Amino acid sequence: MDDLTSWWASWWVKAILYAALATFGGFLGHVMRALDKSTPISYGRACVEGLAAGFVGLLVMLMCNATNMSDQWTGVVVGVSGWLGANASIRMLEKLVFKKLGINTGLTAPAPLDEIPSKEKSDA
Repeated sequence: MDDLTSWWASWWVKAILYAALATFGGFLGHVMRALDKSTPISYGRACVEGLAAGFVGLLVMLMCNATNMSDQWTGVVVGVSGWLGANASIRMLEKLVFKKLGINTGLTAPAPLDEIPSKEKSDA
């Protein structure tokens, strides 16, 4: 058991495995979104989405480490960020980074759909 514990303690092993989890989540998330829309699946695009999600997953892992999250919570957060895809996840990370750096972008989050008047909702 000590061999497994010392193996898991290596930061690069965790980085590789968490990035792989995010990559798999990004690939699978893209395929599922294509199936939900009944559009043809582009496996080349799915691979690119997966790789981009893996990169963002690595950034998410570093953020989780910086906030002292457990390995289990880090896995959940990295996996969900991969599933959401690189575009959605990086937008969330951007907000956190800007806040940490004290940068005010002046951008506001969009209102939830249930708070948009019905006329505007039909245009969205």
